[in-house]
Amino acid sequence: MKVIDCLEHSGRISRRNFLGITVVGLLAACSPKRQAEIPQADTPSTPTTSPTKEPTPILDVSWSDIASMPDPRRNLKAAATVDKIYATGGYDAAGNFANSSYEYDPVTDTWQVRASLPTARSNMAMGSVADKVYAIGGDPFQDTNESYDPDTDVWTTLAPMLTPRQHINCDVLDGKLYVIGGLSQQGVSDKNEVYDPESDTWGELARLPRPRQGCGVAAVNGKVYVLGGAEEEAIVATVEAYDPAADVWEAKASIPLPILEPGIAVMDGRIYVVGGQSSMADALAEVLVYDPDKDQWSKATALPRPIQLAGVAALAGSLYIVGGCNTAFKPFSDGLVGSLGQRT
Repeated sequence: MKVIDCLEHSGRISRRNFLGITVVGLLAACSPKRQAEIPQADTPSTPTTSPTKEPTPILDVSWSDIASMPDPRRNLKAAATVDKIYATGGYDAAGNFANSSYEYDPVTDTWQVRASLPTARSNMAMGSVADKVYAIGGDPFQDTNESYDPDTDVWTTLAPMLTPRQHINCDVLDGKLYVIGGLSQQGVSDKNEVYDPESDTWGELARLPRPRQGCGVAAVNGKVYVLGGAEEEAIVATVEAYDPAADVWEAKASIPLPILEPGIAVMDGRIYVVGGQSSMADALAEVLVYDPDKDQWSKATALPRPIQLAGVAALAGSLYIVGGCNTAFKPFSDGLVGSLGQRT
């Protein structure tokens, strides 16, 4: 049986019985116990991935607690604007889709409740452009595209994504949001779609060479990187870079370990891969750092505790992690901030 839909990583199952998988099979595939059986990829399905390199010396990150969100959340997303962090969606403590939205002020270390997300959902993509926040797609197989304006505290519905998907992520390059991979009703997706907020239009680009769901997406130095995630049967360490100018993909050095649903942030021209889920269904405390200029991985100071399915964002030279859950999928309301130090 192909494991193609672990949806919320919580035991909740899809409403659809697609690709010939029985209801009994879905119950097994979507349970935390079944996730523990997802194997690590032994051999790439296509010869597109550079060999994994041993991480170089540790980067020092000083982790400390920040004020807790008003409510626990997992499978949520976060995005930073000029001076605030916004967190929305996900699942609440009862396992229901959440639409509550929160604003975090790093200066005062306080949270404020903001206008609710119009469409409650989880596992969506989230990014910010010109100080507005965009929530795209999500579970269950959404094409919804909604933007939030912090100045007016209002959400606006925009042009829907071309392909409804969940377990997706995005990042911003030159004012456009690139939404790549994910899970569609047809299975694990290779879609690479770009949204232009200025014209409220979508475009379809060169497809992801290795279809994946729950992969990280990061834009840096004119390219969009897709990191880790799950193919139909395995969590992978694959890294591929997309060049919008040439509309082509290139294989890069693999992550030092396979990771599903990693938290991703970009700072100082480097990509930070924070927590996530291992091939044994365990939440991770690892923090790994990718240098695109050197195509090389480094280790950073680990998190104080394992975290997966959290909202992650970078702001003013610091990493913020909000919500998420542990290996038992118990949602958190607390958060962390990581301040960068020197290489040790």
